Amino acid sequence: MQLTALLLTYGISAAPINYDLRVVFTGMIPILGGNEGEADVRLGVQVQGKPGTATSELTSAKIIFNGGTLPLTLDNVKEFFPKTTVEYSPQGKITKTDAPNIELPVRLPGLDVKRFPDITYMPVEFPAKELAIGDKWSFEKSFAGSPVTYECELTKLDEKTATINLKVEQKYTVYEDAAMQVVKDKRDAENEVATTLTAKGEAIFDRRGWIVLFKMKGDADSMVKSINEDKVTTRTLKIAVEFKEAKPGTPAPKTPEFRLL
Repeated sequence: MQLTALLLTYGISAAPINYDLRVVFTGMIPILGGNEGEADVRLGVQVQGKPGTATSELTSAKIIFNGGTLPLTLDNVKEFFPKTTVEYSPQGKITKTDAPNIELPVRLPGLDVKRFPDITYMPVEFPAKELAIGDKWSFEKSFAGSPVTYECELTKLDEKTATINLKVEQKYTVYEDAAMQVVKDKRDAENEVATTLTAKGEAIFDRRGWIVLFKMKGDADSMVKSINEDKVTTRTLKIAVEFKEAKPGTPAPKTPEFRLL
């Protein structure tokens, strides 16, 4: 039977769901004083809970920079992204989190320690009404103090899943020191950096209440103004995110299939 409309709501499974998360940054990366290249972050994530509550925990971690694996362990990464429990509305709006107030030394678009669920297993907020194919809606979230706007469209609906197209935009300005680390006081800064992130993606939602696949690609364009000189430069950082339910026995995707062109 052809479905015409459906109320979409979250209800995270009580049985653990394992996911693979891969994030690739390509361009000027603000680590180690700034490096041009590619950072490939691969994390295993386990999510479980019940309607209204969800807990996520990293199960594996590997970070590759310009072809070489960085000497970081799972425990190193968990220091910034520990096991976290959130409370959420049926529509996927997170109302409470026990994630720690940790500030990362660098600012990357769409990254916020307290917003890990929003870039993985709960990336879409649904309206509290039935949706039909072609319906559009929007919502906004705050990442690290700056708003991120989402535009959504339901593009496919069948007996098992719903597919949503997304467009995302974020704008923010930070101060950086000579090592490209974020500083709060302009007196400690070398540059003022204004960044605009634009991205497009897709989320496939299991009608039982959780995300099966979330993927997105975009560009973060930055204008860098020197504090002490009359000098302006630009940076571009390409970003690709793929978060998918791990299926036992399924081979990992080949790198070229995921690389940004």
